[in-house]
Amino acid sequence: MKRKDMGYQEEIRELNMKFAEEIKDLNTKLEDMARAKDKNTEQYNEYLTEVARKHKEAVENMEAHFNTKLIGEYEKYNALQNLLEETIKEYEK
Repeated sequence: MKRKDMGYQEEIRELNMKFAEEIKDLNTKLEDMARAKDKNTEQYNEYLTEVARKHKEAVENMEAHFNTKLIGEYEKYNALQNLLEETIKEYEK
């Protein structure tokens, strides 16, 4: 019985050592995955920041372009309004 107990205890020690090694390996893999996740998160945040910057720049460019067009249309309207007033004055004379 004592020999069986000693044999079982040796098997238990070996299994515990293997189990401890597997736990260490899994913890190492977990740490590697956590680092990879952090790196991916950082890259994604940089990408989002860049996309937001480009979007803001595009919106500002469109806004400037349409403001320029609006000013041009306003000037044409004023010119036509002045022409209309001059034409009315000429007609009344």
